[in-house]
Amino acid sequence: MYTHQDLPKHDFMMVKPPRSEADFHAEYDPSIGYGTAFILLLFFFLITIKGIVKWAIMKAMNVNERQEEILAKKKVLCGTPLQSIVIEGNVLNQK
Repeated sequence: MYTHQDLPKHDFMMVKPPRSEADFHAEYDPSIGYGTAFILLLFFFLITIKGIVKWAIMKAMNVNERQEEILAKKKVLCGTPLQSIVIEGNVLNQK
């Protein structure tokens, strides 16, 4: 019966793993690192653009809501917008 000490060690990731640092660097392909960096940058920019678009949409919605509130206040104070002149926040009725 085998124990854990009797079994040979295996690296299941590679068929012939490098034994030294020189062997590792001799077979190293830098395009793998470039591809990984490109995908990470793409992901970063995608998340950044998504956040900017979401912020812009929320900002536009807030501006629209504020404009609707201002128009609603004008209608309550003056009746219709054609019957009033608004000068720097003061409402003057025309007759």
